[in-house]
Amino acid sequence: MPKNFPRPNDTDANHEERVEKTIRNMEAAEFAAEFAEGKELKAIKAKNKRRENALRGTHPETDRK
Repeated sequence: MPKNFPRPNDTDANHEERVEKTIRNMEAAEFAAEFAEGKELKAIKAKNKRRENALRGTHPETDRK
């Protein structure tokens, strides 16, 4: 049985795909937040804040202050 070895995720293409996916998820969450309220709205805002913080070091265009 062959051994499975983890593949590194450090390629530029994979990095750019992850950044783009995160941005799309943020946009979708902002749309969903328009219809959310209470705990759900709070959770959406918190998650988008974490996404924004994660992107700040990797994608200068998303550095919204």
